[in-house]
Amino acid sequence: MKICLLFITIFFYFIPKASSSDKIVKVATLHDYEPFRFSEKFTVEVISPGKNSISLKGYSWDIVRNSYHHMGYTIELHVLPWPRALDFIKEGKVDVLFPTGWNSSREKIFHYSSEYINRADFVVYSLKEKPIDWNDMQSLKNMHIAVKNNYNYGDVFNEANYFKKINVNTIAQGFTILLARRVDGFAGYEENWDYMIEKKV
Repeated sequence: MKICLLFITIFFYFIPKASSSDKIVKVATLHDYEPFRFSEKFTVEVISPGKNSISLKGYSWDIVRNSYHHMGYTIELHVLPWPRALDFIKEGKVDVLFPTGWNSSREKIFHYSSEYINRADFVVYSLKEKPIDWNDMQSLKNMHIAVKNNYNYGDVFNEANYFKKINVNTIAQGFTILLARRVDGFAGYEENWDYMIEKKV
């Protein structure tokens, strides 16, 4: 059973470059964001206009790559674990980080793109035999809800303290503990989570 809570739009955020005369933009992205982005390994590569990455594919990447290549930029691409990618942009080692959902704490630090690169419907998965009687966020009161570590769930969910959030490292791990009945639900991005379910079937 799936309950749709809300949707978030996925942007890229960036630190403004002091100069764009060299026409090189350093872009970081995370490793696991299928089906919008596919990457088999952590890597660094340089991609000149008209060329594509040898390790990164997907709709979100196509938008970012085509946007910068259209403006004549060569892309220095870094595929990294999310915490490291976040550190890279905070430290100015890269200019752009994608994909990322908006929330108010991030907006205090970063500039967001004016257009989003994809939309994510935010849902909570529960077992058919133990459905969540959904009215609003208060319906999760006193429950244990699995969440993917370092993922953005939006201000309302992030700040809610009337249910317990159980961090998991992978989407597969979240579904494993849900099936084992160790949590009441697993919160996630519908298209990404559904893709992982189909992959495992």
